Amino acid sequence: MSQLANIQITMAPSTTKFIWASTLALTAFVGGFMAGHNMPPVRFTRTRTREPREPVTVVKLRDLEALKKMAKEGEELKKAQGAQQGEVDDDEEEDGDEAALDVDIAAIQAGAMEPCKMVLIVRTDVAMSPGKVAAQCSHATLACYKALAKKNPKLVKHWERTGQAKIALKAKSEDELQELEALAKSLNLCARSIQDAGHTEVDPGTTTVLGIGPAPVALINQVTGKLRLY
Repeated sequence: MSQLANIQITMAPSTTKFIWASTLALTAFVGGFMAGHNMPPVRFTRTRTREPREPVTVVKLRDLEALKKMAKEGEELKKAQGAQQGEVDDDEEEDGDEAALDVDIAAIQAGAMEPCKMVLIVRTDVAMSPGKVAAQCSHATLACYKALAKKNPKLVKHWERTGQAKIALKAKSEDELQELEALAKSLNLCARSIQDAGHTEVDPGTTTVLGIGPAPVALINQVTGKLRLY
């Protein structure tokens, strides 16, 4: 066995020259054949496949106005309930029952690895300290989480697994918040606005923050894609 293992295959120089000459001749023949028959040279191209774009939902103006009216009625209802109960602690707002105003938040689904996020839109025309803003964003986060965990727990778990992204954005007025809330609900997104109890920095019933989501990033960007970071 040791003798067989040490056997080396050698090739005469003349055989090596013959192989090289045959290779060059074959190459020249193929090139000449293709040139004589006007055959284009072979080129390798790289093709890219484009992923389908997310469908853009078009909301009719009259539908948006109706949704804005529903959102405003919901806020007025929450203010009335808060005034009647009078049991709200400092910096704590009544979430209110907005389930009747929700469309179909259970219809939102996310792909296996699709990123999701929640956005918290803060009014910049209301004077609030950083601590107050943080408290209002916490209320909005909890309100959205509780509502969606009840009606779409699968989406909530997906959001938790993919990092629980939360983005703070700016809004210039209460009217802008109402428009954003109406547009979000027209896309079946969970949206919750927070009204302050008025025990510290702002007047009672002041709308401070709007929470939207969690939901797929591409879908939420249809509502808040043009807003600036807070």
